Amino acid sequence: MQTFGFRGEALSSLCALSTLTVITATKDDAPKGSKLEFEVSGKLKGISVVAAQKGTTVISENLFRALPVRRKELERNIKREYTKVLGLLQAYASIKTGVKVSVYNQPPKG
Repeated sequence: MQTFGFRGEALSSLCALSTLTVITATKDDAPKGSKLEFEVSGKLKGISVVAAQKGTTVISENLFRALPVRRKELERNIKREYTKVLGLLQAYASIKTGVKVSVYNQPPKG
């Protein structure tokens, strides 16, 4: 098993700051996989079977939903912060072959 160092502390932090979902499927299980949904505390809320390709997808939505001041600051500097996130993800993606990194930004106004 290989990892990029994405440990439990990071998952717990993401749960506290956003709505976190993980979809994962092994080579043998695809095209079906497991969808893991987490509570704000980091505790596993539920597992369901979903259609999925081989690999793991981490979905973090509604970033800083529980911290309105931080969310407002993020929205104010969204282009700069988004560029920083892309740079970090590109650095991780460039050190490992056979890994696909996709980033989606869905602004509320189109």
